[in-house]
Amino acid sequence: MATEKAIAETPKEFVCGPYRYTIDFDGEASYDYSYLGVCLNRSRRIKLDPRQSDTELPQTLLHEAIHALGGAYEIKEWRGHTTDAAGNVTDKIDLMASALLQFIRVNPKLVEWLSKTR
Repeated sequence: MATEKAIAETPKEFVCGPYRYTIDFDGEASYDYSYLGVCLNRSRRIKLDPRQSDTELPQTLLHEAIHALGGAYEIKEWRGHTTDAAGNVTDKIDLMASALLQFIRVNPKLVEWLSKTR
């Protein structure tokens, strides 16, 4: 279960291409989809399940941001998940989120530099 501190410190919005997405916690919406988070591209919202742990939260948010990027930049493969005939997820969005989060955490100077350059 995400702590109140983790929930309070989670950003409430982000910009993705020309769009502004809001972020909120909604256990019921996530339960409907049985995901830890969901990206609603049409309404530009990210809904996160508050029942996930504090350590899962950053990766889930980054995962959903990748879906938002797919919508904003018309990258079909990132907008949602692809599955095989058995219903198993075949895309690599979760792996990408894990790799990017690790990269960001171990390279703070690079991330700061990238943020400053325009």
